Amino acid sequence: MFGAREIARFFGQPVHLFRFTLGPLVWRFTAASMPVVLGDETFIPAGISRSAVRESAERAKNQLTITMPYALDPAAHDPPPTQEFGNIWRPFPPSERVFVTCLAMHRGDTDAAVEWMGHVVQPDFTDTQLKLTCDPTIARRRAKGGGRRAQRACEVAVYGQGLGQCNLLKEAFAIPATATAVSGLSVTAAELAAAPLALDGGFVEWMLPSGLIERRTIMSHAGAVIELDYGAAALAPALAFIAYPGCPHTWDACATRGNTDNYGGCLHLPVKNPWNGNPP
Repeated sequence: MFGAREIARFFGQPVHLFRFTLGPLVWRFTAASMPVVLGDETFIPAGISRSAVRESAERAKNQLTITMPYALDPAAHDPPPTQEFGNIWRPFPPSERVFVTCLAMHRGDTDAAVEWMGHVVQPDFTDTQLKLTCDPTIARRRAKGGGRRAQRACEVAVYGQGLGQCNLLKEAFAIPATATAVSGLSVTAAELAAAPLALDGGFVEWMLPSGLIERRTIMSHAGAVIELDYGAAALAPALAFIAYPGCPHTWDACATRGNTDNYGGCLHLPVKNPWNGNPP
């Protein structure tokens, strides 16, 4: 039905729908003036709009801009329906990606077509507006980068799963803890003092009442105190969290963890370059 009305000359009544997801959380908005019910989903009118969908060889031109009302003043009277959604970036951004699905339908249709999918890369706030710059999903697969390098140190991400990855289970190294003091980015918990491995380069995670998992990188660890990379509204005494140690990516560290079979470095890499033109 959508396709027939889309190519019709006079009978099209297009409606744009937007679905935003962050972990288990979902927000649904529409550019229409009335709520739109699609199956078991209800898209609420929000004065939202987007730029045109483009497909070109230049990655920057494929970005989509979504604009919606937002009151920067927390005491503003009668905030827009997108206010709660915009608050996820203030005062601290979420630790997970916010995914976007743009759909289109015509009034009276019972189904919608997916026009664009991607994720938010940059929120931009003004006094009365929130503008989201989004990258298409395909951009993640087209991202440029070199292959793996021959080096002595291990280059794989700790706890990464899959062929050629670390394959350590983070659950085996979990350290449940409860914060007893928080000062800026410093968190104190007695359980951290008994950590068998250094937590530097590791991370902490905790669950919010909404079911969303928040994560922060551990920048340094000394006794019962860790320093995080950036803050969170939930960081306060009595916060229950789980800490996971990092890895210095050395052979000794891998041996300590009993994981040398998955070591990603070349331990016996020659010190002298055999192709420099000088005979040994």
